[in-house]
Formats: sequence, C-alpha cells, structure tokens
Amino acid sequence: MEEKAKEEVQETSTEKVQEEVKEELKEEKVEPVQKKENLIELIQQFSDIPVDIEVVVGRAQKTLGELLGMGIGSVIELDREVKDFVDIKVNGKLIAKGELVVVDGKIGVKIKEVVKEER
Repeated sequence: MEEKAKEEVQETSTEKVQEEVKEELKEEKVEPVQKKENLIELIQQFSDIPVDIEVVVGRAQKTLGELLGMGIGSVIELDREVKDFVDIKVNGKLIAKGELVVVDGKIGVKIKEVVKEER
C-alpha cells in the first residue's frame, strides 16, 4: 500500500499542482481588496526572516600571478565609473541600483531604481 502511495505522489508533476492551484483560486472568486489584505497578512508573517543584502561597487578580473604580486598600496581598477550606480542584491539576486552615500560617518547606499525581473 505504501508503494502505491509513493507512485501516486510521483505521478503528480509540478505543473499539474500549479494548474490545480490556479483553478482553485479562480473558483474562490475572492474580491481584489480581500486578496490584497491576504497578501499583506502573508508578508507580515514572514517579515522577521533575515535576508543578506550585498552592495556591489564593481568587479575586476586578475590572474593569480597578478593577485599574488599585489601588496599594500596596490590598486585594483574596477569595471565601473565613479558616477555609475552600484548593484544592490538580496540573497544574491539583483533587485535595485543605487548610489553610495555617507550617513553619520558610515557608508550607505541610496536606492535610485528598482530592477524589473527578467523573464
């Protein structure tokens, strides 16, 4: 009996489950306002999950020999101009671009544009 249950689970594809969920949502006929409130509640439930934010100023590529030859005072030239925006990544995914600022003696980043997801 256990093997039959495993077979049934394996036969269900991700696409099939997604289609079933879409159909269920269509049948519910929930008002848009209620959907928005449900989304806000869902977001609030997960609002305390930590995420890693990374600000990428630029990139450079060097050979191992060049890297080993560097020392105090060496300069690594990056692939960006001073006026260019920096990349803001959340958990490794680019979400925005910004400019570096100084806030109470610390470096910060001011969001200048939100990056649209490419599909």
